[in-house]
Amino acid sequence: MKIATWNIENIYYRHIDLVRKEWSWSLQRWMEEFENILRQDSKSESQISRLRELSFLMGINKIASRPYALMQRRGGRLFVKSFHRERLTEVNSDFHWQGWIRINNYPICQDAIQHKVKMIREEAPDILILQQVENRENLKDFVETYLKDKGYTGVYHFDTNTEKDLGFGLLLKDQIRLRSFQTHLDQKADFFKLFENDLQRYELETPSGPLLIYNTDFTSHYDKKSQIFRSRKSQAQRIANCLEKENPEVPVIFFGCLQTPRFCDSVQPITQLRGYSSILKHSGFRTERDGNYQSLGAYARGVNLRQSMYAIVNSKCFSRMEASGINRKAIYNKDNRVFTYDSIREEKDQASNHPLLWMRIP
Repeated sequence: MKIATWNIENIYYRHIDLVRKEWSWSLQRWMEEFENILRQDSKSESQISRLRELSFLMGINKIASRPYALMQRRGGRLFVKSFHRERLTEVNSDFHWQGWIRINNYPICQDAIQHKVKMIREEAPDILILQQVENRENLKDFVETYLKDKGYTGVYHFDTNTEKDLGFGLLLKDQIRLRSFQTHLDQKADFFKLFENDLQRYELETPSGPLLIYNTDFTSHYDKKSQIFRSRKSQAQRIANCLEKENPEVPVIFFGCLQTPRFCDSVQPITQLRGYSSILKHSGFRTERDGNYQSLGAYARGVNLRQSMYAIVNSKCFSRMEASGINRKAIYNKDNRVFTYDSIREEKDQASNHPLLWMRIP
């Protein structure tokens, strides 16, 4: 039985605030790429097109950057059209639902969607735990459109505390059942909600017996590093307390996108928890190694990729594990294309900034 986890970073669209934050992180890289293309004496048509795209991303070209549209009511139905500086109020019932409306989502390009599909089809896990899924409708459509032949009979989506479409998804193949689901949405810390997203516990019935899986995402809405650190540390400590209470005779798996390398003090309550081990430490861990390895905080020695995804299991599960691995083929890497799909030529084509982690137990 193959079990996998992946921060898919949404399926069809992504909240504009998350896109802007990712853009700010990528600005320096875009500037370097822009200058490199600009220095070339002759430029291909695709390079010229890329210059236009980079100029828009960096804010040089402001075309189509307004995050608003007009909503109008005609013949009893609502229509949305492009924004044209008309002096209208924000749409509401007092004005018969006519006016401007803010667009909060940014569409994900078709190439990126296809690479999400390719990644999942290539691994085809029996249990797939996803972070950052916008809604059940999109997840269900994604499975029915692209994964119908893979046998996922259980398709679940669970909302989280955030309003930025960062829900959790669960895909189960036949003969695997979800027996119970537990959320920690309303747990408090200093009068605030402890989990910015959520910590969810899934109790599964498999042909091999019961299996417990915890799932979380530490994507933060805070801007200050000190706030992010405190929030992450509090969440990690509560997760460690939950894991310690589980029956050691039942296989327990913790999956999480913790957004920081394992040496960070904020996640050490989880990474140093007694009785639990990372799947990366298993003798059957598989991955292709970088020849020029020099990364600090990577998933494993020889992997030049900053760690953000975690898969940690208790001793019962670790002893049963047959193999584990990491798939990073859907991540864009302009410096090393060896471990990337050939069809990913630009950053916008990548499926996600995170790799897929998997493990196999009987």
